Amino acid sequence: MPSTLNLILRLLCLCPLILLPLTGYRSGASVLEWLVIGGAITLFVPLFWWIFRLSGATAALPLTGMTLLGVVITPVNPMACLFFAYAGGTVGFLGRPSWSLTALAIIAAAIGIEALVFDLSVGFWASTTLFAVVLGGYCIHWSETKKTNEQLRRKQSEIERLAKIAERERIARDLHDLLGHTLSVSVLKARLAAKLIARDPDRAHQDVEEIERISREALGQVREAVQGYRRAGLVEELDNIRLALDSAEIEASFEIDDDATRAPSHVTNVIAMVLREAVTNVIRHAGGTRCKIGLVIVDRAMELKVGDNGSGGSLIEGAGLSGMRERVESLGGSMEIDSASGTSIRVRIPLLVGPRGIDDDSVQDVA
Repeated sequence: MPSTLNLILRLLCLCPLILLPLTGYRSGASVLEWLVIGGAITLFVPLFWWIFRLSGATAALPLTGMTLLGVVITPVNPMACLFFAYAGGTVGFLGRPSWSLTALAIIAAAIGIEALVFDLSVGFWASTTLFAVVLGGYCIHWSETKKTNEQLRRKQSEIERLAKIAERERIARDLHDLLGHTLSVSVLKARLAAKLIARDPDRAHQDVEEIERISREALGQVREAVQGYRRAGLVEELDNIRLALDSAEIEASFEIDDDATRAPSHVTNVIAMVLREAVTNVIRHAGGTRCKIGLVIVDRAMELKVGDNGSGGSLIEGAGLSGMRERVESLGGSMEIDSASGTSIRVRIPLLVGPRGIDDDSVQDVA
């Protein structure tokens, strides 16, 4: 149902029809002419109202009816040329610009034929045609604008839907990256505490306290991930990794460039997440005894290398490694994995350009 405002506008559009009986009154119309005028208005109003309910080819029916009324009634009452104007002003309902322009051309031709057959003045032909064409052009423009706006609304809805999916995937990656590391460390320390509880209660008590600390950190990280931000620094992550490798009795060596820890936060946050996932894989899956970590800045790019002396072999990327690759590539970086002898992960992220091509100096923390 049309809104109240649309209903009022449509009623106002019908007001010019009063010119038909006024013209008949001034010209002293006969009874037959009055019947023709009344019948024409009676037929026109339903056609005009009907076209607002149609779109596409079916709108041609009321358009044809309004045009024929103009052809038939204009010789009786010159103001019936309004029917041509109404027809021209509603051609946009045909839906396609090519159809609308064709209909407008047919209406203009009907006006010309009418003027030629009944020897109507040039002023009548020119003014009626101009009025119909102007209204028709406006209606076509309005129709195309309406379709464009509807397409934009649909695209906006699709963008919002995809954004929600991307946000859910981001949260899923964050939770995996955060909990995968901290829970692995907690499990290792719990096993160690269970072994030491009988022969070294003090060390076991120390490990239990460490488990509590790690669990509290994990809880805080999960809360930050759900809220859509995380502020854990790269230096803190390196400290946690040292602790995790030590707890797993894996010999660790570090080559850390001090400038690397002061790089833009959108890069260091991703590096920290990659480090966490890589070291978690070393602890849980590699089966090695040594782990070497290098973090340097070379040619305006940050390079991270994590290698172990584990079993290596064929490697299938799971959710963790895929998430790492997605994060790195989102910043224009690259990630290479070599598992021929042990496992080595090499990540390179450029520092010149941040997310979405923004310079580092203007980059906000988007991780």
